[in-house]
Amino acid sequence: MITFNTDVSAQTWTLGTGSTPEITTQGRVGVGVTAPDAKIDAATCTPTENVIVATKMDCSNPNVSNIWGGSGYGIGNLTGIWTVYDPNNPGGGDPPVTVANVTSPQYMSYVLPNNMNLSVTGSALLAHHYGTGGGLGTAPIFWGRSQSPGTAFDPTPSISTRFIVLPNGYTGINNSTPRVELDVIKSGYFGPAAIFGIKAIGAPSPTLKTGENQAAPPTGMSAFQTKQIAIVPNLRLFDYNKISQAGDLGIIFTDGKGIGNPTSGDIEGCNAEAGLIIAPFAANVARSGGIRIAANGDVDLCGDVKATKLTVNTKWWPDFVFQPNYQLMPLEQVSEYITKNHHLPGFKADTTMISEGNDIGETQALQQQKIEELTLYTIQQNTLLQQQKTALAAQVEAIAAQATAIAAQSKKQAELETLVQQLLAK
Repeated sequence: MITFNTDVSAQTWTLGTGSTPEITTQGRVGVGVTAPDAKIDAATCTPTENVIVATKMDCSNPNVSNIWGGSGYGIGNLTGIWTVYDPNNPGGGDPPVTVANVTSPQYMSYVLPNNMNLSVTGSALLAHHYGTGGGLGTAPIFWGRSQSPGTAFDPTPSISTRFIVLPNGYTGINNSTPRVELDVIKSGYFGPAAIFGIKAIGAPSPTLKTGENQAAPPTGMSAFQTKQIAIVPNLRLFDYNKISQAGDLGIIFTDGKGIGNPTSGDIEGCNAEAGLIIAPFAANVARSGGIRIAANGDVDLCGDVKATKLTVNTKWWPDFVFQPNYQLMPLEQVSEYITKNHHLPGFKADTTMISEGNDIGETQALQQQKIEELTLYTIQQNTLLQQQKTALAAQVEAIAAQATAIAAQSKKQAELETLVQQLLAK
């Protein structure tokens, strides 16, 4: 039989063998250390030795009727000597464990790894600890939490989970019921839910805050310059970047090199040089591709884009072509330019377009300008054609009139000739 004394008011006690002492000093337990720095402090200098291993055994459900000795399952009146049977042998074959000197209804964390309030019964405790389906159950392998006491009206303690690992591998941060292998819940409304970074000696001291200039480190003090990626589940308007809208979700990155400039609105520790890459791992150049967001926000994309709609914010639009004072290049000059340069006026050469890339907004505006100029050329040609048509009609009309006059003159001449012949005949 093993007996534990719950009175830890003694200054020190030692339990252990060999070179691994277990020491309690003012309520602190040390394993492998003689001066523990916490309630439980474990350490080892052996590279192959684990420091802490928590194993959840696949045990059968214990005999609930034998878990509590004394006057039943309730634990509302924990006083005197209590006997707890070993849950690893539900039949009670192993010697029971006696808990002595329990003088008040305290939470029995030292009996089982779950804090119990005054209304929990033994059977309910076992259902939580071992799960309703038996086996490993649902009780966590590791559970880090904060707790505040209840009140005189409601003695139930208020427990907040900070970190939990379940037997199925699900891990939660600020979440007592993780849904996947890593389930992080943001504590509070704004700010990152997770930050991933690497640090190196340097300056300034980086933070992922917005609207605040961080003070420079004191002279002679070491500072850290980090590259960080933050996951922000709920952004405010212009939060971290002027592109942010209220309620957006964000992936924010910084190299921490921004020195801060109140005049320009920069924040110390903001991004200055680094870019963000979203790409598959591909050492073969033929298979490389992805997205790169540069420090200034420019986006490089290597790969095809499919979309139902693409909106480009153009810098200008060529409606000035239709202004009365616009000087339209004569077609003769256009022909000479094309013969010499092998492309339309206003466009870059093919070699430049290939090497520098195609600015879609700029190219579309230039193409629109050429469309509008072609429209003006067409209007000019139509105007000239109409003028020529009118002139031709006038010429046709003049020729017709002239033909009528000639015909009339020919008729008169014929009549004169007839009259002359008649006179000569007399």
